[in-house]
Amino acid sequence: MDFSAAVMTDSSIDTMLGTLLQSAPGLYGGLVVGLQQASQGDTRVFLNSWQAAQGLGVISAELITDVQQLATAHDLPSAFVDALVSIGV
Repeated sequence: MDFSAAVMTDSSIDTMLGTLLQSAPGLYGGLVVGLQQASQGDTRVFLNSWQAAQGLGVISAELITDVQQLATAHDLPSAFVDALVSIGV
C-alpha cells in the first residue's frame, strides 16, 4: 500500500476530507491530487492544500501526528515530514 492509499484509509483523515468535500470542494480536490503526487515524491500540492485546510481549522494536532507517522512509515522525504510539523506549529 502506498502513502496515498494508507492516508485514505485513516478514519481521522477520512472525516477531515468529508468536511472539506462539503465546505471547500476545491481544497478537497487539491488534497486528493496532492496525496497521489506525494506518493510519487512530489509533495508540493499536498503541503499547499494541507496548509490551506489548516487555515480553515480542519487539521488537528492528532491529524498532523497521524500523517507524520504514515509519511515516515512510507519513506517520504524528511523535508515533507518536517513541513507537516512546521505548518502545525
